[in-house]
Amino acid sequence: MRPIARMKPDRQTERRQAILAAAGPVFARKGYESTTTLDIATAAGMSKRDLYAHFASKDQIVAGLVTSGVERFSAPVEFTAPHSRTEVLAVLAGFTRGFLTFLISPEPVGLYRLAITTADRDPAPGRALLTEGVDGTIQRITAYVAAAAEAGHLAIAAGDVAPAVNAFLSTAIGRLQMERLLTPADLIAPGRIDANADAALRVLLLFEQAQPGAIRPPSP
Repeated sequence: MRPIARMKPDRQTERRQAILAAAGPVFARKGYESTTTLDIATAAGMSKRDLYAHFASKDQIVAGLVTSGVERFSAPVEFTAPHSRTEVLAVLAGFTRGFLTFLISPEPVGLYRLAITTADRDPAPGRALLTEGVDGTIQRITAYVAAAAEAGHLAIAAGDVAPAVNAFLSTAIGRLQMERLLTPADLIAPGRIDANADAALRVLLLFEQAQPGAIRPPSP
């Protein structure tokens, strides 16, 4: 009896990625309930049998989409060691604009919708999106702001860093994400992202003023 040939690991990865790449647009076009595994397999150019070799169910495909998506959830701004107040403010402004642009783009919006759709049956995708995506992003910003404060570039007390970052992010996101989730056909008005980013930075800097007797570094 001839042994069953097994795909090499890199080939397995390619096939999984092909399935996930095909699944996203199909879910977006047809919705979760109306999408079948045959639809996804056909879009990926393979048989259902091939698809089931990688994902046992439609919910597993959703989980795979979320897992791969959270890796790209963080904004495309790398936080390096801060060297000046001017640099810190510029990095935070760039982060916010990049983050908001990404947050309301089709991929993360689709991930949120899929996670919400499957939450009652399988909370794992939503939990991954929350802990790896949302919490991971918060941790990155918090670490950067804490480093900037410790270096003297921001006059924010150590105990105020976490509340400052939460207020910063809440102001940045505002209604943008909810509007994109609930009214996807409506256009985001020009300037909304810039306005939210500017407001978020102002809110963050208010935490400097909140410290009695704090000496604020000069603004750029």
